[in-house]
Amino acid sequence: MTVDHGSKENNAQIETLALRICSAFQGIEADVLVVSRSLSLTEKALAKKVGVQDVERVRLSIWSEWPEHARQTMTQAATVLFSNSDAIRGFAFDQYVVLKFSAFEPTLLAHELRHVTQWEQYGNRFEYMTEYIRQIIESGYRNSFFERDARAFESFAK
Repeated sequence: MTVDHGSKENNAQIETLALRICSAFQGIEADVLVVSRSLSLTEKALAKKVGVQDVERVRLSIWSEWPEHARQTMTQAATVLFSNSDAIRGFAFDQYVVLKFSAFEPTLLAHELRHVTQWEQYGNRFEYMTEYIRQIIESGYRNSFFERDARAFESFAK
């Protein structure tokens, strides 16, 4: 799917992509639960510093590779949103933080935990993802509100 980055009339395309991303994650959610863990005390303290309300609910999963059965949708989403699927070092989906082992660092964890805060504030997976995609398409990844907000909290890990 190609989303017209210059058009404001792309709601159906954005919602379709948001639905695909939500569906892809739901497809791997059980896998994430099996290989994830609760946050350590240090990670919980960081989560609280970046605004996470329910730190006991957060699950962290560190993978050497992205799951094969979600790779196609993740690659498609990354191509639309970032122009490069290799750009994804980690992501947050609701209370789940999934990071690539090779990219794990405290500032990335703080960034993704801030996205967990955003998910908590938004309350609905589909609506958050739709707005996240809309912002990236309209403002670009670096300039989207959610990404600027998450970057502002990376320093909390230092």
